[in-house]
Amino acid sequence: MTRLNRRRNDAALGLLGNLPTAGDMLTLRWVEELAREAQMFANQCSPPYFPEEKDLCRDLYSTTVGQNVASVVGEAPGLRVESMVDLWYMQGKHYRGNVTAFVS
Repeated sequence: MTRLNRRRNDAALGLLGNLPTAGDMLTLRWVEELAREAQMFANQCSPPYFPEEKDLCRDLYSTTVGQNVASVVGEAPGLRVESMVDLWYMQGKHYRGNVTAFVS
């Protein structure tokens, strides 16, 4: 969570260069109950072929959720979760869409 929050903070401050700063990006925190629920969902779902596909199995009625999907094919000795977070963050440098406002 520390690495993820640090990278999100960098993005919120505009350090990616091509994205605007965020007005109020909240810090993520680990919630064990939510982690159990997420694992139950994951156990029932087939991974999408493309991350942008709608994942009906993941959607909740009571709250908005998001996901970061990382996968490794084969063995990857020494690969750490932090490295996957960094790869996710670096994708933002290539983002060419338009972000004007988001209200949840």
